[in-house]
Amino acid sequence: MDKSPISYPTGGLSRTKSFLLVLREFLRRPSVRGPLLSNLQTLAAILIAVLAGGLLLMLVGADPFTAYGALVKGAFGTWPAFARTLRTTSPVLFTGLAVVVAFRAGYIYLGMEGSLYWGALASALFGIYLSNYFPIFLQMPVSVLAGCLAGGLWALFPAILRARWKVDEVVSTLMLNYVAILLVDHLVYTYFQDPRDGSSAERALTLPVPTTARLPFLSERYGLTIAIMLGVLLALLLVWVYARSVWGFEADMTGFNRKFAHYGGVNTVRMAIMSMVLSGMIAGLGGATESIGSYGRYIGGFSSDFGFSGVTVALMGRLSPIGALLGALFFGALTNGGASMELAVSVPRDIVVVIQGLILLLVTAQSLFALLRLGTKARPEE
Repeated sequence: MDKSPISYPTGGLSRTKSFLLVLREFLRRPSVRGPLLSNLQTLAAILIAVLAGGLLLMLVGADPFTAYGALVKGAFGTWPAFARTLRTTSPVLFTGLAVVVAFRAGYIYLGMEGSLYWGALASALFGIYLSNYFPIFLQMPVSVLAGCLAGGLWALFPAILRARWKVDEVVSTLMLNYVAILLVDHLVYTYFQDPRDGSSAERALTLPVPTTARLPFLSERYGLTIAIMLGVLLALLLVWVYARSVWGFEADMTGFNRKFAHYGGVNTVRMAIMSMVLSGMIAGLGGATESIGSYGRYIGGFSSDFGFSGVTVALMGRLSPIGALLGALFFGALTNGGASMELAVSVPRDIVVVIQGLILLLVTAQSLFALLRLGTKARPEE
């Protein structure tokens, strides 16, 4: 009888060890390790926020598992729920991407709300009064383009103030938001108000945009248009811009250290103007998708603070285009699923809002502090 010890095949163990070694070396790369740690920190913040929200629900006598289950189901459980979530995601995705473009270049541009309103008005007016001068297949694209240009032109004024005379863009753009909103509504009330509503209407309303100039619906019942697809395509385009283009590299260099970028040959004055105008154009695009999309006309007060929500979305995504896309979807799920959570556990609406705010605060806090540190590094020459 053979008493030799049993030998086990070692090929599998060797392959596993080799795979682990390759994986370790891959994770040690700076280009991989940094984003990985950043994403893990975001996930940890979300987990802490969810746990804190659960404790708050328990304090008011609600079952946190039932509440969060209702939130997820209300956001993604059925096609109507998912369509409403995407509808909520769409405008904040555009404003979030607008924030990404400006903030990555080191400029705290907060004029997204103003550009949003000008983009909504310009696209609606172009669709109503000028689109007939174009072939049918061009009427919708040129109306969208009009909204982009209007948003960019509104951003040009604070961009020039910032680039030439060092006027702080935070203060100027915040103040100009109110000017834009009130001025747009005044123009509609005075010159473009739908005569069927009259000048005494509670809201500024233009005439309906012709069907040929409107964005196609993915689900008309829930107000979901192809705007969400345009937002996804724009996010992917920005990924390529920041990964492969010279302008993207110069924008990141300027955002990291403006003095270093200046000495490296970057025209920081031009970068200030270009980044803020491009940010305004993206926000204007978001406004255009609302007026010639879901609403089919300009409606005063259509924005539920989409501009400032975009800041939250961009910070949640760590100023990454794909991160902003995921952050906008997360924001839309919280907003849309909150109503279902409120009904499922019978808690006051205020508690739901507090939980949503708590989650967003913890997720964005670390990114905000990092951005502020980056901003102080980007302004040494001033």
